[in-house]
Amino acid sequence: RSSTGVLCILAGLTVGYLLLSSSAIAGSSPEVRKKINSYATAGIIDGRHIYVESGKTGRESFGDLGKELLLRPDLWRKFLTGNKLRVPYEELSDRYKLLSVRALFPKDSASERHWVHVVTYANPKYGRETLWRVAAWFTGTGTTFPKIKQYNGLRGDTIHLGQKIKIPQSLLLLPFIKRQRIVTENGALILRGDYATYKLKKGESIYGDVVPHFTDMVDSKDVIWACGQIIRRSGIRDPQKIPPGTEIKIPIDLLAAKYRPLSDPRRARYEQFMRESGKYRPVYTAKDLVGVAVILDAGHGGKDPGTLGRLGIHEDDYVYDVMCRVKRLLERKTQARVVTTILDRSSKYQVIDATKFKADKDEYLLTTPTYDNGNPNVSANLRWYLANSLFRKLRREGFDKGKIVFTSFHADSLYASLRGLMVYVPNAYYSGGKNGKNDAQYRRYKEVRERPFVEFSKEMRNSSEKLSRDFSYEIKKAFRKKSLKVHNEPAVRGYVMRNRRVYVPAVLRYNETPIKVLVEIVNLNNVTDCKRIRNPQFREWVAEAYVQALQEFYSG
Repeated sequence: RSSTGVLCILAGLTVGYLLLSSSAIAGSSPEVRKKINSYATAGIIDGRHIYVESGKTGRESFGDLGKELLLRPDLWRKFLTGNKLRVPYEELSDRYKLLSVRALFPKDSASERHWVHVVTYANPKYGRETLWRVAAWFTGTGTTFPKIKQYNGLRGDTIHLGQKIKIPQSLLLLPFIKRQRIVTENGALILRGDYATYKLKKGESIYGDVVPHFTDMVDSKDVIWACGQIIRRSGIRDPQKIPPGTEIKIPIDLLAAKYRPLSDPRRARYEQFMRESGKYRPVYTAKDLVGVAVILDAGHGGKDPGTLGRLGIHEDDYVYDVMCRVKRLLERKTQARVVTTILDRSSKYQVIDATKFKADKDEYLLTTPTYDNGNPNVSANLRWYLANSLFRKLRREGFDKGKIVFTSFHADSLYASLRGLMVYVPNAYYSGGKNGKNDAQYRRYKEVRERPFVEFSKEMRNSSEKLSRDFSYEIKKAFRKKSLKVHNEPAVRGYVMRNRRVYVPAVLRYNETPIKVLVEIVNLNNVTDCKRIRNPQFREWVAEAYVQALQEFYSG
């Protein structure tokens, strides 16, 4: 009985001690309060727990205050204490997260790559910040603190007064990401965290201007999908009635590389290429294209007609005629050497002034043996094998590699409202790796047996993309000089995107020729473009523009 009494007394003393201790701790926890505005104050307890306190200043209700302060305004009653709302940091709206941090940490700053947090509370008087809490404030979870440690090169977990902690943009919550203003050909694009904003101009549309310009999507299915994403993100109720000046919100993950935040890996690769590409400049001049060799290719043909466009147009017939016109102009008006990858058995290289071609299937690739294009994939691969074989033959004949140009002519099938010229070049990043064919259906061709596999160094890929881009810009300029329609910017692209998948056409990716382009003359899904390419005079103007671009490229 006595032992039981002793235990009860000890238990009572222990509980009392714990209660007194916890009360003392709660009462003695250091707290700092900073004014945000006339009705809201930010506070931090023990250097770790941030809150915002606000009372009514007029006739507004606590529900109105909740709409301003809270991430979920409907929960305002949960944080009502007397005649004030006291909201913990985690429940604050994005605006008040930023305002509370600005008030409590006045030395913090933002850059385009990271948020710089200056440790302000790291002594007994004000409490002590921890890496876990810093991670939670700026990224939404303390579990990211190892990444922050690594980013800052920290060894221990303890942080010190005045220490600068950088939180990379890739981890930051939306309110702490610095808005980046990018001036584009169409106007200002402003990055605001996980989306970018663009103010629609008069006469513009999301499907015809925003998506093709700011994303890599031009294929019909991709454009429609991207439009849906943007319309939902922008809160647009009627996409058919969008007034000029409407702020269009584009999710960051839809943007082309050059429009993404600087911290984005794709933007970083783009910036690195732009920095490094300056050293790859055309150093060759060739008056009248003396010493220049041009490898000409026309897409599809034979058993593969390519795109069947509006007005009954078969892609292969019209692009083949453009190729023949380029060949004729180069041979008549310049001293360039011309070789081709494809031949029409019936018309040879004769230029045909017709608006409508009789469908035939007698074009074939000039491989050894020849190929009738029965399988589009096999045809696409044999073209780069043939181009490589021709390139090596021209090099043996004494042509400098910087004076050999490869061009493949095509006609695209895009979203119906898009029109005009688009040129593809080999993106250096997506052109890496070793590739080749070693099975029976390929090894029967001499060009494959000569060199079954190819792989290019980073230096070669960077140089090829830069030189090919320079040539493409000349093509674009020559088209505009002749008042030929050019696709909305960017009219020169480094890869194709279809079904939201990125790839570089094989005829460019595995081509040894340093200067190589794929020219999409028109969009066969657009009636106006179809009418134009049916016109023989238009096809002649296209050929003239190409030759002028080549001459300008080698003009020095």
